[in-house]
Amino acid sequence: MAMEPSPECASRHGAKGERHFKHRLISKVDEMNSVMAEMMHITAQETVLLKQCEGFLSVAAAMYVKIVAD
Repeated sequence: MAMEPSPECASRHGAKGERHFKHRLISKVDEMNSVMAEMMHITAQETVLLKQCEGFLSVAAAMYVKIVAD
């Protein structure tokens, strides 16, 4: 869905208003891209931490089995 300036804005401000609208839209897209990149980085970090937790739980479970078996 393409966003366009309202007809009132376009008629009032002409090409200058359209350039301003496009600049604001590009700024918002850039901001969203930055937020998404940050989310991807955080998600990657969380994945690493979850893998570490999985390893720790496996070790703890093995230790528990050994203690109970002895």
